Amino acid sequence: MNNIEHPVNAPSDLQSAFKDAILTLKEQLIPYHESKSISWDHIRIELWEDTGRFIIFPASTKPEYRIDLAVYEIKCSYIEQEVVLLDKSNLSDDDYDTKILNLINEMAQVANKAFSTSALPFQIFDQDGQPQSN
Repeated sequence: MNNIEHPVNAPSDLQSAFKDAILTLKEQLIPYHESKSISWDHIRIELWEDTGRFIIFPASTKPEYRIDLAVYEIKCSYIEQEVVLLDKSNLSDDDYDTKILNLINEMAQVANKAFSTSALPFQIFDQDGQPQSN
């Protein structure tokens, strides 16, 4: 099974992309992982703000290393463009860090809203592997 990519242009398109991600997880990705004897106990959602990506896959808290045979990836060009603009700005390091953290928090809120009604246990992480609040 290949990774599934779902490009979107604007944040307003993210909720429908997440609905598709949840359906694809339930119908394809989770059964695929289980067919390969890969156990999972939650859905991991990684936020990669520099590329505007939400990387979503079944995961387990038990192994210390990541096992993902296939992922669902939502890529939002608007988020990526926002980071590029911040990178080109003349903001101080503190202001830049604050803006990036705000962007990560906004991404986490979108993911949290989508998955909170999915009946799937989930955890959200930033691209450095740091947990974000659910």
